Amino acid sequence: MANLRVVNLAGELILETLLCEENDYGGPDLAVYLGKLVQERTGFPSFRIALVAAGKSWHQLGQPSEVQAVFNQAVNDFSADLLTAIRARDFEAAREILEKHQDPNCCDGDDCAARVACIAGSGDILEILLQAGADRDARNADGEGLLHTAAAHGSMECARLLLDLNADIDESSEESGFTALHMAARSGQMDMFRQLLEAGAKRDALDQTGASVLHSAAEHGQVQVMSYLLDLGMNIELTEEAGATPLYVAAESGQLEAVRFLIQAGAYIDTEDESGATPLYAASQNGHADVVDCLVKAGADKEKCKRYGGSPLSIATWRGHFDVLDALDEDLESFKAHNSGFLQELQALLDECGGGSLFSR
Repeated sequence: MANLRVVNLAGELILETLLCEENDYGGPDLAVYLGKLVQERTGFPSFRIALVAAGKSWHQLGQPSEVQAVFNQAVNDFSADLLTAIRARDFEAAREILEKHQDPNCCDGDDCAARVACIAGSGDILEILLQAGADRDARNADGEGLLHTAAAHGSMECARLLLDLNADIDESSEESGFTALHMAARSGQMDMFRQLLEAGAKRDALDQTGASVLHSAAEHGQVQVMSYLLDLGMNIELTEEAGATPLYVAAESGQLEAVRFLIQAGAYIDTEDESGATPLYAASQNGHADVVDCLVKAGADKEKCKRYGGSPLSIATWRGHFDVLDALDEDLESFKAHNSGFLQELQALLDECGGGSLFSR
């Protein structure tokens, strides 16, 4: 058993530790052992602490009672090399660069080194970056943290590491309000989605618009995620702040397979948002003819209008989505006859703007 002091160049005591058989006298590499202790005590990254000759045990160093520590300043001489190594998932190259006291918080645009590691899915590199002093609370321009990035890219090891370091699993991004679970749902990262739920993520989390993770999955056509959530008992008719259901947002964004799945799962096909718009109206407005065809064949009400006027047919015409007219199974001449006043006004507007004939296609 031996008492070991670590001091700085001025001789000031940094820490005092007891070396004994229980901790193997600091192990085969005393510098590594002491570096971790100093980092825990001071917060200064162990990668930038020079203590003793690397790779030697306390016994090999002559059983000293005092060790001097040198605290090195970070440099940015190797930023590009570090980011390249991370993207290539080259652990040894990244470690060697960090040992040159390279700043682990270097960035390429909006992506700091730790975020690049999360994108690359390299948990071991992320770990040494954090050991070297990388900011675990780093945010991108959208206010998304490292866990958000790991979730979006399905980087399981990175997510586990961040959660082990007590990352807030339900933290919302500053711009959108997305949680890590929203990010996994949007990108269809099913294994990540399960891992986050098993780790305690709130499945009823809402973003800044009041949209659930089910809405996020529907908007991006992630059928497997939606199926999993419905199996867990999530309400298929959940609405966000504007009154849109998952079926509505799937139709609005043109996600045909998601629309089919939700209809088969029992979603109300003529649900309305706060303006009275239906999924059929939203799909018609955005020109998603295949979704319109699916909704019509499933029995959607083609005559249902918004509270302030406007039908799927009129909005499709206004927007020039003539393939939607075909999907609505409308006879063009009949439509002209029943909507002559509206069409005359629309043609007049087109003429003022220098547009062509309303029905030239």
